[in-house]
Amino acid sequence: MIDNGWGTICYLERDVTVNSFGGGNGSGIAKQEDRLSLTFENVYPNPSSYQVFLDLFSPKEQAAKLDFYDLQGRIVHTMNVELDEGVNTLDVMVYDWKSGTYNVIARGEETGLPAYGRILKVWEE
Repeated sequence: MIDNGWGTICYLERDVTVNSFGGGNGSGIAKQEDRLSLTFENVYPNPSSYQVFLDLFSPKEQAAKLDFYDLQGRIVHTMNVELDEGVNTLDVMVYDWKSGTYNVIARGEETGLPAYGRILKVWEE
């Protein structure tokens, strides 16, 4: 978006995958729906004091494991979930977690690609 003074006020950043180079008739950029790995779409509310929702994209139906780490690298929570193809909304109760920043890493059993992480903050009341 650009404001009236022609300055940038915000932008949208997306990762894309290049399928091929040269010579083909089609586009070399994959559509967002053609992603091959688990991806966090959104973590909200962030920060949170009670419950956090994770929008996790999965390219196919599969089992996945989510590990939540504190900044010292210790696992503070683990979830095993069954994901549908597309965006899945998962909820995590964080009311009894200590204040701080946490990383969440999702690993799918079917995709076989590296895990992707997202940082969320949780505040005690």
